[in-house]
Amino acid sequence: MITRLLLADDQDLFVEGLRSVIESRAHDFSVVGVARNGEEAIRKVDECTPDIVLMDVRMPGIDGVEATRRLHVTHPNTKIVMLTTYDDDDYVKRAIRNGAIGYLLKDVPPDELFNAIRTVRDGSFVLPETLASRLFEASPGVYHGGVSAKDIPEWYYDLSRRERHILRLIAEGYDNTEIAAEVALAPQTVKNYSSEIYAKIGVHNRAEAGRVARTLLKYL
Repeated sequence: MITRLLLADDQDLFVEGLRSVIESRAHDFSVVGVARNGEEAIRKVDECTPDIVLMDVRMPGIDGVEATRRLHVTHPNTKIVMLTTYDDDDYVKRAIRNGAIGYLLKDVPPDELFNAIRTVRDGSFVLPETLASRLFEASPGVYHGGVSAKDIPEWYYDLSRRERHILRLIAEGYDNTEIAAEVALAPQTVKNYSSEIYAKIGVHNRAEAGRVARTLLKYL
């Protein structure tokens, strides 16, 4: 299976080097396009139909975080991973809330990057442990009872972007019909997703799922 990648970065030397490394060392990936800013990234997703976008945070005009938000609305099946030099917590939080399914730093070794892309391709979330630890420890009073790094549940990283979205809506009190309208799926499909989510997070019903999800609501 070939995974189609779009690279969005305004640094020519970096993006061309990344394309070269991917094409020479990861034969299950194909770079189908390159964008130099957020606006071009949005256009190229229409033209190239990538499976995954590797998106820089800071770019001229529309930045990567805003481009991610727009693409999450218009192309919900296209997965977006932020690949940047900036490990600022605010960028990470905004990117995740806007629909990014991962956040990686540019100093990641190539093999780790390839494995992260494959993890995202298979539907899971990727975030370096150091960033995850900081995010969950930064505001211990924000959540119900607080969440520290050591308490981050493994299932959080196993949920796909769509599953995280549905779980967030469950936590906010939406029923299946309302969720179906929100995510453009049939109610029965939402019910199937919900059952899979319950199994992943280790609960038996909607009420339990909502209680668990509310401890991580800012990251769903």
